[in-house]
Amino acid sequence: MNTILLALCVFLPLLTAPVIYAVCKKSYTFANTLLRVVTLAVFAITLCLVFAREAPSLTLESFSVLSLSFSFAGFRAVLSTLCAFAFMISVFSSRFYFENSAENPRYFAFTMLTMSGTMGVFLSGDLFTTYLFFEIMSLSSWVWVAQTETDQAARVSRSYLAYSIIGGLALLLGIVFVSQATGGVLAFDKLSEAVNALSDKSLLVAGGIFLFTGFGIKAGAFPLHTWLPEAHPIAPAPSSALLSGILTKAGVFGLIISATQLFWGSTEYALLLMASGTITMLLGALVALFTTNLKKALAGSSLSQIGFILVGLSMLTLAKDTAYAAGGVMLHIINHTLIKLVLFISAGAFYKNYHTLNLNKLRGTGRSNKFVAVCFMVASLAISGIPFLSGYVSKTLIHEAIVENMHIASGSLHNYLAVLEILFIVAGGFTLAYMTKLVYKLFIQKPLSAQTKPLKIDFGTRLAIVIPSTLLVLCGIFPSVTYEKIANFCAPSLMSSTFHAHYFAFANIKGALYSILAGIAIFFIIVRLLLMDKKGEVKKLKLPSLEKHLYAPVLSLLSFIGALIARVLYSVVDFIIHIISLIVFFRDPEYIPTDTDDHFGRYTKKYVRAGRISQTLAFELMLCGTGVAIILIYLLVS
Repeated sequence: MNTILLALCVFLPLLTAPVIYAVCKKSYTFANTLLRVVTLAVFAITLCLVFAREAPSLTLESFSVLSLSFSFAGFRAVLSTLCAFAFMISVFSSRFYFENSAENPRYFAFTMLTMSGTMGVFLSGDLFTTYLFFEIMSLSSWVWVAQTETDQAARVSRSYLAYSIIGGLALLLGIVFVSQATGGVLAFDKLSEAVNALSDKSLLVAGGIFLFTGFGIKAGAFPLHTWLPEAHPIAPAPSSALLSGILTKAGVFGLIISATQLFWGSTEYALLLMASGTITMLLGALVALFTTNLKKALAGSSLSQIGFILVGLSMLTLAKDTAYAAGGVMLHIINHTLIKLVLFISAGAFYKNYHTLNLNKLRGTGRSNKFVAVCFMVASLAISGIPFLSGYVSKTLIHEAIVENMHIASGSLHNYLAVLEILFIVAGGFTLAYMTKLVYKLFIQKPLSAQTKPLKIDFGTRLAIVIPSTLLVLCGIFPSVTYEKIANFCAPSLMSSTFHAHYFAFANIKGALYSILAGIAIFFIIVRLLLMDKKGEVKKLKLPSLEKHLYAPVLSLLSFIGALIARVLYSVVDFIIHIISLIVFFRDPEYIPTDTDDHFGRYTKKYVRAGRISQTLAFELMLCGTGVAIILIYLLVS
């Protein structure tokens, strides 16, 4: 019976997608109700499996040449339950946000497909299953980004699709290398043993680099993060909450598997995660601090919090003092999901009422709705690590993990960790500063006009923000009987041990106070003095874009070089054929007129200048994705 329930967690949304699409064409109300029923059912199933005596597993031997395997064990049980909860909460707010929208059938159907893909990733028992559902999740969630069909949505969705395809190919290549290195072992419960038996790990290292690229893109880890601050704001708010709160965790899931099963105890891999996490943590905070767009600020915040998680994961990878690191990583994943559900859905309420995300135009509009104000402030304080809220618990555990490993480490590693602790506290201060900016603009400043209409939301949206907010408070006040039990449940599957922490001891509160003081200083010095004018308007500052100023020029250069080499080779071959024809034939070959434009890579009727990738890269990626899809279809039916 439990095996059937496990299968329903993955395949029920997948089977429901075409049904919801057809129903929504006839009745939006009924389709919305069906969507709520399905997500609620999947969440209820995960809760039933959590309390089952034995963790169920499922293997589909005849499904493909490599088979598919699923397991509801350890931290995968927590992540899949969290995923089902997040989709259910997001759907609660969909009715209010999407009423009168013409593209509801498409959105509802692809929400179900994305849910199936994400649940498949979290419940996967081997890397092949992870890859298959990772691709389903990535390609179906692309529709969220393109949902509004504006010019900006088209541009950002192309970038998201490009990153998704590149990440998927990198992931596939990484799995091939790992499979070659381990003799075909891909199952999570056998990977660690196979890796420990290796004498030559060169193939494993190559695979690890590609896996970090594929999973890191989805997680939003530096330097693979550039899609995230653009894609999250452009998507509708209910899906932004899921993109930020859950889909990024699919990337983190893969990085956790890589850290615990492939590179356990590797200082080099730990340093890679540490460097990427530290830069991501600080860079995301700067994005959130300097933008005037509400959802982009929340997207920058997501980037920063992923950095916190990666820093905790790097401490776990060191395999020295792991208990606090494992607990901090898992609990911050949960906290970030709950917090972003509240913040993004609230942002959607602002957009639905006032049709703008500009903080200067939204100033004071939240004062009219105390309910939204309280929930938004709870989430803001939680993400800032304020004591007696859940964010404080997870950040304290990660901070303690840094301190404990610093005491154990020696030499250069000790120095790195000492610097990391300082940057961790500073990043926490930046978090408080940019969240204070949002609260100040939305709920404290007076509105631009006394005639500003009040902020209104429906009952479903109220549920969507009050349920996560309540959990943030309860788990923050009673961490020992809530979060600590979850962390200890996950510990064995994270190569760790159980623990008991004194969360409200002065030493732990002192670390939070340092971040709070830093946040207050950053807010008044940077935000109030430098970023706001005398009228309280936030100045818009643009940070340099890696995608615009580095990645795009590099791709243009590579495209030009590739086209140049191909044209030279084409000309050489044509010249050789011409010489051979002169030797073989006694008379001149018949002249065959050619097209007036033989420019290499000519995909359109108009001339395309060499080096311009805007009209060729999308076509190449489409062909690449089509090839991957054909291969997958062949594997599934063969």
